[in-house]
Amino acid sequence: MGRHMELFRYVLPDGILDDSFILQKEVIYKGTNGKFIERFVIQTDHGPQSYIFKPLTNVETMGREPWAHTEILPLVPQIRSPQILARADHCNPDRYWAILEDFGTLSHDLSEADLVRAAGVVPYWHELSLHLVSESFTGNKPKVEIALQTVRYKWNNVESILQTYGINEAVIAKFHLALNHVPSSFFQEMVVSHGDFHRGNIAIKDGSLIVLDWEHVHQNSPYWDLYNLIDITHPVIRRNTTQMSRAAALQAYFSKRAEFGWKSSKAEFIAQYHLYSSIYSAWMLLLIEADLRKGVFQVNDLKEAEKETLNSMVECMLHI
Repeated sequence: MGRHMELFRYVLPDGILDDSFILQKEVIYKGTNGKFIERFVIQTDHGPQSYIFKPLTNVETMGREPWAHTEILPLVPQIRSPQILARADHCNPDRYWAILEDFGTLSHDLSEADLVRAAGVVPYWHELSLHLVSESFTGNKPKVEIALQTVRYKWNNVESILQTYGINEAVIAKFHLALNHVPSSFFQEMVVSHGDFHRGNIAIKDGSLIVLDWEHVHQNSPYWDLYNLIDITHPVIRRNTTQMSRAAALQAYFSKRAEFGWKSSKAEFIAQYHLYSSIYSAWMLLLIEADLRKGVFQVNDLKEAEKETLNSMVECMLHI
C-alpha cells in the first residue's frame, strides 16, 4: 500500500473526497446510511486515473473488509476482488473510508453459465476453516433461525400475501406444515460465508469472476450464500433465475464440495436448500411489505421484487 500513500491527499479530514483535486466523480450506489460509493478520476503523471471511493456504510463492519482482503482472499485465488489501495488510519466510523482499484463498469446481469460458475466457486471459501472468522462477526440479515421464527409468528401475514397472489392453497398448506417440522440438521453446518453474495456483488470481466464487498463475511449456513446468489431479490437489481438454472447452480455447488470430501447427501442438500429458500423468501415478502408502507424504494421496483420473490418461493415450495 506504500506506493499509494499519495491517495490520502484526495480525502479531507472529515472523510469525504476533496473536490479541488478531483477531475470527475460518478455515484455508483448509495449505502443504507446515505453515504455514496463513488468512482473518482484524478490526474497522474500517466494521465487520468480512476479509483473507487468507499466510505463506511455499516458501522458494524468497520475494518472487516481489509481484514478479509488479508486473511480470506489470498486463500481463494479462483476469484478477483478490487485491491484496497488506501484506507483511513483511524477508527472513527463517521469519517472512515477506503480507496479501491477500479475495475471499470461492471455488468451484474449474469447468464445461466455465469450463475453456475459462481455457484461452483463458492465451495472454495466454504471449505476454509471456521476458526478464520470470529463468531462476533454478524451478517446484514438475520440468520435463518430468526427468519423462521418471524415467519411462524407472522404466518397470517405471509398466508395473506400468498393468497392475494393466487397461490394454490395446497402448496401454502404444505409449506406451513414444513415450517413446523424443520429438522435439527437444517441448522447444524456453519461455513465461512461471504455474507452478501447477491448479483450486485458479482460480475464477469475479461474472463475473471469478480466478487465485491467482503465486509459482511461471517459464519453462517452454506445455504445463505447460495440463496443470495440464486433466489434473493433486490428492489433495483432484477433477477431471472429459472428452475433449470437453480438446479444447475445447486449441482455445481454440490459437485465441487463433494470433490473436497463433503459427505452430505445430494437429495438432503437439495431439499434443504429449497426449504431454506422458501423460508427466507417468506421473510423477504414481509420485508418488502414493510418497505412498501415506509416508501423506502420506488413502489414499482418493490412490486417487481415481490413478484420475483413469490415466483422463487413457489418454485422452491414445490420441492420441499
